[in-house]
Amino acid sequence: MLETLSCPACQGRLTRAALTPGTPQPCPLCRAVIYAVLFPAADLPAPPLQTGEPLTSAEDAACFHHADRKAAAVCAECGRFLCRLCDLDLPEGHFCATCLERIRKAGTEPCFVTSRLIYKELSLTLALLAWLGLFFLAPLAWVLAWRHRHDPGSLVHPRPWLVPAALTLSTLHMLGLITLLIFLAVR
Repeated sequence: MLETLSCPACQGRLTRAALTPGTPQPCPLCRAVIYAVLFPAADLPAPPLQTGEPLTSAEDAACFHHADRKAAAVCAECGRFLCRLCDLDLPEGHFCATCLERIRKAGTEPCFVTSRLIYKELSLTLALLAWLGLFFLAPLAWVLAWRHRHDPGSLVHPRPWLVPAALTLSTLHMLGLITLLIFLAVR
């Protein structure tokens, strides 16, 4: 349970009982007006720290960084034994902080997507360019749209209509070209 708070102006300690949630109150030390909003989680007890199990027998593997803690995982990159405190459990596996930092600096993060080429937008752009006279782009737009139709799109601007629009435009363009070629061949 949260018993003490600090004033944002003077950093003085405030007792929780002195603050009325939802009502502006003056700080007893500096007289700054404080508007307190206390969330229900403030009343919950702090979760216990996960420091890992202590090493109890000689048969158990010890953590590479904490010799007195039992290993709970193995780093997927370097193979070091890790206790629960050192283990960074990611979707791609367990990593130690050293390896994860090295991977991050190398720019080959296994699970942190920092940029993404959105093929759905590219295929629609190519389909539109095909209508401007770049005829060879229509099949490429169709293949890209079909191949990447299940790829994740933009997290910021999801546009579910991109693939159907790209497929429709490129299909119409290719059908128009085929019809034109057949018409010219028959003539």
